[in-house]
Amino acid sequence: MHRLKTITVTALSTVLVVALGVLVGSQVSSLRSGAGATTVVPTWQTSAGYTPLTNVSAVSCAPNSSPSSATCVAVGDDGGHVASAIVSQNGGATWSESTLPSGVTTLSAVSCPSSAICYAGGSSGIFKSSNGGASWTVQDSSFPAQSISCFTIDECTAVGGSEIAGTSNGLSWLPQVAPSGLNSLGSVSCATSSTCVAVGVGNSAASIVGTQDGDHWTTLDQPFVSSLTSISCSKPTTCVTVGVAEGGGGTQSLAQARPPVSPSARTSAPLPTSWAPPTTARHGPHRAHRATPSM
Repeated sequence: MHRLKTITVTALSTVLVVALGVLVGSQVSSLRSGAGATTVVPTWQTSAGYTPLTNVSAVSCAPNSSPSSATCVAVGDDGGHVASAIVSQNGGATWSESTLPSGVTTLSAVSCPSSAICYAGGSSGIFKSSNGGASWTVQDSSFPAQSISCFTIDECTAVGGSEIAGTSNGLSWLPQVAPSGLNSLGSVSCATSSTCVAVGVGNSAASIVGTQDGDHWTTLDQPFVSSLTSISCSKPTTCVTVGVAEGGGGTQSLAQARPPVSPSARTSAPLPTSWAPPTTARHGPHRAHRATPSM
């Protein structure tokens, strides 16, 4: 099978989707927008093979009602321990190299809540751009951000290693209280300014952790999977996380859409409390979860 490290773009209705990384020659399934609607078949085309960005780690496109003018930023490295970032102002059709602060070795995360404001992170810290990714300034040189999720241009959460940090003003990042036994986190998604869910490893097991107040985190679940690598939450009680099934048997997705059994006394939105593979999953039966603390 032929594999390419490249950038591919597809537009479906008014939604722009950009995928970077290893492009595998496989067919995209057909989608329907409703009963009796015409079948829509997304197509992907290579828009750029950008030399300075040999290893692509993350991409983010700012919300835009016009996909053809969306601001997108991709980050990674040049294959030689030198961080790289590229920017598109036309929905991924063309890309240009961005200017990074000196000494940045790797970038693994990026989040663009608007066409002007973007945050990026890696082993060299957290960086901010106020001109759509054209140039960047250092905001926190000590936090090894692996993933960043921004709810607004000023409210973001970053995870990396066993640490969690957040900003409420778009300027300063403050540490948040991680759950007991946390080993590492690799992905975070915030459905509101204070309600976030992240995945990683806790007590040497795949873990899902969350916060309702944007400060204190707790372990929500430890499903029987080998690892959890990414999560996305469309609202506080609806998230999907993916990873590797226990035993390495294939990719496993865990979906959740159930409100908490015991609502929190806090005024913020509730968190997910029950996780299970979707009913259409084809990677084996779902097994019981490890016992975890309740909220």
